[in-house]
Amino acid sequence: METDKIGKYKISETYIKLNIEYDSDKKEKIVRTLRSTTEKIVSDYKYNDGLVLVIELEKGSLKVKIAVYGTIIIQLIAEYETIRQGLTQVCNDVKWISERVIENARANSYEIDRNIIRTEKRTGLIGRLKRTIDKIENLQRSLTDQSNRQTLIGLNSLKQDLSNIIELLSEQERQAILNSLNDDVKNNLPRPEEKGMQHIYNLYALKPEETTVESERH
Repeated sequence: METDKIGKYKISETYIKLNIEYDSDKKEKIVRTLRSTTEKIVSDYKYNDGLVLVIELEKGSLKVKIAVYGTIIIQLIAEYETIRQGLTQVCNDVKWISERVIENARANSYEIDRNIIRTEKRTGLIGRLKRTIDKIENLQRSLTDQSNRQTLIGLNSLKQDLSNIIELLSEQERQAILNSLNDDVKNNLPRPEEKGMQHIYNLYALKPEETTVESERH
């Protein structure tokens, strides 16, 4: 089955692991705090148009993922001289969003503040796209006639990942990213691979069942 284009993709994910046993009362209190905290921060973000907030909980020690989805690359095309500058700025922005979510959640909830075990600030599809392009260009610059087979395999794998990512985006986004690449990379990308595209879709696409603010995993 052919993988669908991604409508809205994950641009930010804040992961918080709490040393709290899962129960409905605590869950509701924590979700209310995180929802109000994150909605305020996202509403203040420059590219807030059309963003969707999803809060996902896992049982055990309580694990919370606060994800923000959007179609932000379209806005970067108009805003920045190059799409690469825009990707760099957004990666910095979404780390800031996560930092603010964590700081404000701790400030607004004693339960969260005293029970945090670990936090992570994840940059979603934008971060993966930027890292992939950067790694490709760094490897390209270091290639010599004596480059070993492992280096070439790694470079080809990164090119395949890039091809898979941009195939899932809108044509306008795809062309903007292709135009930002040097000719050697742009003209030598492999054909998109269905299995790899499906993997990226599963990781980063907003699914219909996730359009509610809160979902649970067991």
